[in-house]
Amino acid sequence: MKFYLTLIVLVVLFGCKKTTSDTYSLNEEQVRRQDSLFNNVNQKWIFERPETPKNVQDKINEWKEWHDLLEEISSKPLSSLSAFRQEAENLTALGEKLSVSVPEEFNNQAVQSRIALLNTHLQNLDMYMQLDLIPDKKISEILANINKSTQSIVNQMEEILLKKSIPREEGEENLYQNIDTVRRATSKVLP
Repeated sequence: MKFYLTLIVLVVLFGCKKTTSDTYSLNEEQVRRQDSLFNNVNQKWIFERPETPKNVQDKINEWKEWHDLLEEISSKPLSSLSAFRQEAENLTALGEKLSVSVPEEFNNQAVQSRIALLNTHLQNLDMYMQLDLIPDKKISEILANINKSTQSIVNQMEEILLKKSIPREEGEENLYQNIDTVRRATSKVLP
């Protein structure tokens, strides 16, 4: 019995002992991996501010949330991987505020769908940035999609202004009213 007790004590004392050099090498490897991830994300973190035409810029001057998002996109974290994670969270929060504050002139389904797509890309960026092993290829794809989405929103706003600037011909309103029979239907005509 004493033999088993002594054996258990010896196994516990010497079997579970980790050396400090093993712990140091593990920490050193984690630091190298984090530095490598930081360098990869830092190289790929390139946002382009969308080219906004003058006529669109005049209409969205008062749209604070859009300007906040563009400012946040143009600022690049420099310190650590956690700063990039925080930046992704900030972009997601700003993107969510964007859809509820669209100027009335641009508040239609085409712009809202493009904003929803941008929000999806921002949420994907945030999700992938929270992982321990950040997939470099996915991050670069998402960043490219975010750039395309912001430019798409600006292009759609420009198209809306272009369509509004086209003058209507004489009698065109009457033509649309005659074609739209559902609006002109009365309760007496309906069965």
